[in-house]
Amino acid sequence: MRLFACLVMIVLSAVPAAAERRQPSAALAAAMNGREPQAALALARTELRLCRAEAKAGDDCFALLWQNFFAHRWAGQVDAGIQYLKEALAIAEAGRATRQEHWQLLAQIGVELEDLERRADAEPYWRAVVALMTGDPREDIYRLLLAENLRTQGKFLLAEGEVARAALALQRSPAATPGRIASIHNLRALILDGQQRWAEAAIEFRLALAIRRADPQTKSNIVGRTYVNLLGPLLKLKRYDDAEQAVKEALALDVTDDPALIVQLVLLDAPLAEARADWARAERAYRRALELQLAISRTSTATANVYHGLGSFLIERGRFAEGEPFQRSAYRIYRSRLSADHPRRLAITIWLAGCLLRLDRAADARTLFREAGRGFDTRVGDVRLAGTGSEAADRRRIFFGQVKTAWRVSVPSPRAIS
Repeated sequence: MRLFACLVMIVLSAVPAAAERRQPSAALAAAMNGREPQAALALARTELRLCRAEAKAGDDCFALLWQNFFAHRWAGQVDAGIQYLKEALAIAEAGRATRQEHWQLLAQIGVELEDLERRADAEPYWRAVVALMTGDPREDIYRLLLAENLRTQGKFLLAEGEVARAALALQRSPAATPGRIASIHNLRALILDGQQRWAEAAIEFRLALAIRRADPQTKSNIVGRTYVNLLGPLLKLKRYDDAEQAVKEALALDVTDDPALIVQLVLLDAPLAEARADWARAERAYRRALELQLAISRTSTATANVYHGLGSFLIERGRFAEGEPFQRSAYRIYRSRLSADHPRRLAITIWLAGCLLRLDRAADARTLFREAGRGFDTRVGDVRLAGTGSEAADRRRIFFGQVKTAWRVSVPSPRAIS
């Protein structure tokens, strides 16, 4: 599931084709439609190579660059696919594409980088999209996408500013809808939650929830994700009865068409049960969520989050031998998907090392502690975190706050826009 689900995937047929552009062959289109990723990848590369070799003046291979992006991403080569998008973006920035093509490319690169959890790399692309979309009826949507990017980097004040601008843009827009109004309340609540202003966050989540429940156009899965977001502040405020009611209402929703959300809703019960010291109920929730998540994917970071939740729960109960395999599974996924200095990878590495230490596996634990140390050294040694200025201090505070947040994953990660 994409972080920014409000962006519809840009299909090649939606990109206007100029007369001088080379178009994909019928064979390539058939391979893409026939769900043959390796065949599509080989054909896409070949056709682009021929286009580049045979191109005449004004022939820019634009459509084939898009097709190569889709073929590479489909084959699991996302980074390579992004490079084709950047090549197409250079064509757009040279004035050889429409304004719509230009912002679509920027937004698609932003989406792909977000999916790779490269938030800082994605930020300039979202800023460029906002610059192009200023004055457009959809300006508020893209300002919220930029605000969400800033929030996930811990840049809360900048995110607040973009939410305020989105609200103003929505007031001017002829296309305002209850769903878009609710998205502003929801994202404002997430920012407040990140600032530990939980009472204010709960109020904003309640406003978003009320609007979404009253809107017949809002799907049940979006309402469900708002409940997911609401639970965190309620637990922080120790409003357990309100949290219990929210979980019951969320579980009553019909979201059978959204397996990932079903996992999140099942997982909601775990931190609530822990808050009430109902350990058996919490463990049942974690195990059921893991069973459902494994049916969706065995290698995604979402799966690693659930492994980590169950593993840390067992370790905190002193059940080290039982918790270790789950933490190791989380560690393997994070290690394959996240950079060595990513907060979540650092957190799980230390968790697993500590567990191994309690199991008298000191040598294995030492190796992992050293790995985590190298990750910390890489991040703290970054020029953006070095120095004694207030800006560097803020970045260090944000980074270590992210590690702390990743330390114990139980409530599903909140989402700004669904």
